[in-house]
Order: sequence, then structure tokens, then C-alpha cells
Amino acid sequence: MLEFIMLNIIYPQSEKENGIVGSVYVEFVIDEEGNPTEVKIARTSGSRAFDEEAIRVIKSMPQWTPGKNCLGNVKVKYSLPIHFKLN
Repeated sequence: MLEFIMLNIIYPQSEKENGIVGSVYVEFVIDEEGNPTEVKIARTSGSRAFDEEAIRVIKSMPQWTPGKNCLGNVKVKYSLPIHFKLN
């Protein structure tokens, strides 16, 4: 998952030009079929561009192996920080 995010995240050009960095905390649910759903910002970086990019990349993730319990596939909620840093 982290490799997918690193390979697919695009640093917003306006933020890059202005030297802006930050972290976005994204919450999402992997449904019973393994799809990312209910994507939302749990804590913003203060940059709308960062927030929108974090949501875009999470929504574009490929299908996961869904969570399981004794009754079968279940939804699983995740909270994930995405850091935007300039080198």
C-alpha cells in the first residue's frame, strides 16, 4: 500500500513552487469486496491541494484482500498519514 502511494502521489505544483510541506491524515474503509470507500480527511495539513491529492490517491488504490472474521469478509477502517516533503 505504501509503495503504491509513493509511486502514485503527485506533489501539487502550486505547493511545490511555494515550498509548502505538510501532512494529511486520511481515513478510509476497505469494504467487503476489498475496495477503498468512505475516504475522508481526518486531519488537514491546511493545504486544500494536499488534501485533494491525498483523497485522489487513496480512491485510486487497487482492490485489496478484504478483512475476514469467522463470518466471512468484513469492512476494515484505516487511518493513514500522508506526508508531503520537498527534497
